[in-house]
Amino acid sequence: MKIQIKATGIQLTDVLTDYVNKKVSHLEKFINAKNPDTVCHVELAKTTEHHKNGDIYRAEIRCALKNGEVYVAEERADLHSAIDAVKDEAYNKLSSMKDKAITRIRKGGAKVKAIIKGMWGADK
Repeated sequence: MKIQIKATGIQLTDVLTDYVNKKVSHLEKFINAKNPDTVCHVELAKTTEHHKNGDIYRAEIRCALKNGEVYVAEERADLHSAIDAVKDEAYNKLSSMKDKAITRIRKGGAKVKAIIKGMWGADK
């Protein structure tokens, strides 16, 4: 998995880059190991024009997968808490997608098994 970071309205430092890489790399276990070229786009921005009470930071994660796309965005008063929140929400979405795929596979297998049982069970 490759991580591309874009900063809008803030300075992207090495410390911030390392923090984002550390947090987003936890999502790698949900991304197919057969497709290591998957790119996750992370955008960090400072949105203060429409807020009256101080700085508001926005963090976004967008991952294009073979079975869909995951897009998550969060706004918080602290940049690190926004990154943590967006990582947690992306983790939940990717986990849900994985669980749904496994459930579909199991349901399909159960239907095939029922069909085979029905074919052989009718002879007895």
